[in-house]
Amino acid sequence: MRIAIIGLGCSGTLVLRSLVDFLQEDDPIELLLFESETQLGAGLPYGRVFNHDSFLLNMQTSTLGADPRRPREFVEWLAGRAPSSEIDSSSYVERTRMGDYLAHLLQKSLASLQRLRIRYEIVREEVGDIHVRGKEYSLFSGTQTYTVDRVILAVGHLKKRERITRSPRYIANPYHDLARVQAIPVNARVGVIGTKLTAVDIAILLRSRGIGQIALFSGSGRLPLIRGVRPAEQQLPAVPKPEGRSLRAFVRSIRQQLAAHGAPAEYSGFMSGLSEAARIERELEQAQSSRLWHTLLDESKEFIDDYWQKLSAFHKRLFLRKYQGLWMSYRHPMPPANARKIAAMLRDGSLQVHGGYRGVTEHADGTLTVQVRDTAIELDYLIDASGTPADVRDIDSRLLHNLMRAGIVSRCEFGGIEVDPATHRLRPSSGIYAIGHLTRGRLFYVSALERLALHASVIAGDVLLAMETQAQELQQPIAEIA
Repeated sequence: MRIAIIGLGCSGTLVLRSLVDFLQEDDPIELLLFESETQLGAGLPYGRVFNHDSFLLNMQTSTLGADPRRPREFVEWLAGRAPSSEIDSSSYVERTRMGDYLAHLLQKSLASLQRLRIRYEIVREEVGDIHVRGKEYSLFSGTQTYTVDRVILAVGHLKKRERITRSPRYIANPYHDLARVQAIPVNARVGVIGTKLTAVDIAILLRSRGIGQIALFSGSGRLPLIRGVRPAEQQLPAVPKPEGRSLRAFVRSIRQQLAAHGAPAEYSGFMSGLSEAARIERELEQAQSSRLWHTLLDESKEFIDDYWQKLSAFHKRLFLRKYQGLWMSYRHPMPPANARKIAAMLRDGSLQVHGGYRGVTEHADGTLTVQVRDTAIELDYLIDASGTPADVRDIDSRLLHNLMRAGIVSRCEFGGIEVDPATHRLRPSSGIYAIGHLTRGRLFYVSALERLALHASVIAGDVLLAMETQAQELQQPIAEIA
């Protein structure tokens, strides 16, 4: 059986690692590994080409192991590469270190393939199209065609289309285009669409370059919360799966658990009426201790995918329309170090945060105007930090476009593409799998490292089951002849 993994970033590396865990010596399998980026194993958001030294992981090192069986693997790897005084379980380290860790895991997997005498090839080209040929798939790169039995789409965070303006001063994909971000003149007035973690990264990068006129825009105008001190593992509360199949039931369950621990039933940070500058200052004070509400949400990762799948279409639409931004702010707080930088920028006036974002107008002289509520703000540059679009029609990918046009891939109304949650196969059932951001509509929580590792294991198990079935089918005619 020939298997293609398209993408050797984080998710592709985890799929390969899971496959290696299942394989035995001389198994009848061949792997084609496609990656056009220079750094293998990292991808976005961890690869060096997508990063700046100021970009931090927003989770503590103790929670970021890529093996669910060994949650401290990342900490142990870091300890082996740095003085023990520099790294501990509560550290927030640079994202490039995660990229180096993943590259290390990839090299270990490749070494294991050699030891098991499993054939593989790393193809340093993009796949632009896939055609179905009976039970096989033809993959078209820039120079060659490859025929395989199974395909795993591990394409990571793809670029968005330049949907807001065609102005040369608009940067649609800042992580993919960091050189342009860093080339913005120091005296420029710079706007950033978004107020979540990507926008925080870009604002901090711009300020480190000496730019002193930065504005963030979003509908809510709310920055993320700040991650508090994580309790020791033995002190983490048990978080039972909520009863019911509604958003109300989920919130009620969290409130009940907060009450059982004597904590307030609500977090009032967003409802306080304070300015963002004042709210962040208060957040910094509160983040010096453990925050039970956040711990409970963090531990919900064990059942959130299953809970999402059981929600009705009505409740899913309601969440995406009304509560997703709030969920992201609660569920994905920023590291305290980043929060301190943002607080300083708000204090010195180099950063402003605006809610009520309405749209952008481009002028003949190259400048741009952003409309927020009843105010118009003039800018020299605009950066879109709103992340990879949920709607695949807004993604700039030749491969994805071709697959949708051919009917191989279909759009999921809740985001990404249609996949079977149990196997990650594309719908309708096929020999093509997907992992990561493209599966968000059906699986919901698809960006956390430990979830990707579990999803990779599901895909690997299903692929190897297909390999065993194929081997049995090949042996059956021989048995009948005998």
